[in-house]
Amino acid sequence: MSVAYELRLDPHGLMNGSMRVGVEVLRADDKVCLHQDRVDFSSALSRARFAGKVGPLVEEDRSVVETRLLELRSRILENCAEVPASERAIPEHVSVLGMDDSGSVLIFARDTRKLWRFAPMRLRDCDYATWTLIAGESPGIGPADIAWLQTEIASQARQQPPLSRQPYGQGIQRASDGKLLIINGSEAVIFRRNGFDRAPDITPLDDPILNGTLLELDPSAPWCDLDRILQLATKMTAQQASVVWTQLDNSLQSWSFTHTEDRKIVVGLIIATVAQAYFSFRPQVWLCGRTNCGKTAMLALLRRLFPWTVVFENDSSEAAIRQKVQNDVNPIAIDEFEKSRYRRAIIKLLRTSTRGGTVYRGTVGHKPVEFGLKHICWIASIERGLERAADLNRFLTLHMTGGGRRIEVPAEDRLRSLGEEVVALALCLAPTVDVLATRLGRHEMPGVDDRVTQVFALPVAVWAAVHGCDETDARKYLEAVLKGREDVRPDASNADESSLIETILTQPIRVDTDDSFGGMKGQTKYRTMTASQILVDELAGNGGLIALEAYGIKPGKAGDIDGLFIHPSGVCRNLLKGTPWAGLNIGDILIRIPGAKRVARRLGKTAFKGIWIPDPTRTEGGTDADE
Repeated sequence: MSVAYELRLDPHGLMNGSMRVGVEVLRADDKVCLHQDRVDFSSALSRARFAGKVGPLVEEDRSVVETRLLELRSRILENCAEVPASERAIPEHVSVLGMDDSGSVLIFARDTRKLWRFAPMRLRDCDYATWTLIAGESPGIGPADIAWLQTEIASQARQQPPLSRQPYGQGIQRASDGKLLIINGSEAVIFRRNGFDRAPDITPLDDPILNGTLLELDPSAPWCDLDRILQLATKMTAQQASVVWTQLDNSLQSWSFTHTEDRKIVVGLIIATVAQAYFSFRPQVWLCGRTNCGKTAMLALLRRLFPWTVVFENDSSEAAIRQKVQNDVNPIAIDEFEKSRYRRAIIKLLRTSTRGGTVYRGTVGHKPVEFGLKHICWIASIERGLERAADLNRFLTLHMTGGGRRIEVPAEDRLRSLGEEVVALALCLAPTVDVLATRLGRHEMPGVDDRVTQVFALPVAVWAAVHGCDETDARKYLEAVLKGREDVRPDASNADESSLIETILTQPIRVDTDDSFGGMKGQTKYRTMTASQILVDELAGNGGLIALEAYGIKPGKAGDIDGLFIHPSGVCRNLLKGTPWAGLNIGDILIRIPGAKRVARRLGKTAFKGIWIPDPTRTEGGTDADE
């Protein structure tokens, strides 16, 4: 005797006239589920497979089960008849925005403020169940109208103007027209206020597109209490700005720095970090100091002020930073950077951040992915791992001493409240600070590298804007900040030429020797020395000079001046593997050295073109350079 049962399926699974749905077999008396499976009603094999599994369970022939499946399908199709064409329409609260540069179709639901993205050739994934999630119950669209809906979405997407390649992510952004744009979760507003003289103009944005650029709204990703911050920004006055500065300065009393003005510089950098993407030029911050001097505590303070700060530790890679940050402009901090295997790649990435450059990465789909940082990144390590002048000129280095005091980070609730006021202050001052920082960056100071001036200009501009100082006062304070610093001179930036020569002269070279070397017969017949040792150590003998030639270096005169002939490609290939100079055309760097010449010299019996430079191991007086 067969078991009484019923079949139940989800009509939302109807797609293009066929059903690919989950089917449940329920016992008729107590509704206990006997079997659950997925059935493709358009496939005879799928129907037969389902009937073959259910038949033994209900003690009924499989053909009978399959017949009941087809009857159920007919009833569902009758109940899901097509809506008349005149009544079909995409609801007004749903907008088809168009296509991004990858070809994905973008749909925005205004009631939920959610953005939906369908990859190329995947519009068929928009079935009735998905459409219900996007638009809710749509009176003009039934389950049998999905084919029409997919065609209509594609048609509307093609009619929209193309969107710009890089959208605006979460955080405080600078719009293409110079306006200050705030994106917080599913909210977006334009904020206009320059200083404290007038009340701010706050304009909410309903449309997720601004000047042809997509706003990446996400209801699940609010990073602040926007209503609270806008209230604070509306009430912000010059007097309140000074109070916020003082409170932030007092929060840093536990930290000690090499230079007395560095704490004020840190306060200015913290305020600037909030609106970092708005500024035309943004320095990168490197906190250096011995263990237990407060580097990690400083990043903890930053995290408590702004809980949306993204902190990377230890061995985070450059790719991880790119993928985590994407288009958002929330603060970034990297701790224990000395342990990172990806230091060079990360520093190279941060080069794009100072002026908001763009990085392109290829994909398997042959469509490049565009990415760019617009951040003031905070890095902490026991030393400053910068070797290239191009990197040194982008970082503001703060040396922390610890001072023998215990570092106490203020309470989290107190800092969070202060952080909201800091955000409000940054919103009011960002336009003023950007203009002033640009002018200060052009200020020429005797004995100070121009790029260093530019790096310090932003925190000094914040200080001046908060305290109501004009450009003249700001320049005087900038000069006071840079006075007495050893790392601001033009010759203190560790120019590429001197850094490259230092690397070449300190690389290990294997020097063959004879049996009598060291006074003991039978010793190993080679010795590891550096190029600088070979040039000044008589023990290296002729074997040392032969080894130098093998690596592309040969001592020789140009007129009466001692010097070195360097074969660029040979040195790069043999000595500079694993260094920042590997793969570079070092000849173009060496020729910048004063007195350098392009010459031809013999290495062995073959003449090679290369660069001759004055002997770097000697000074003009002929004594050792370190004397």
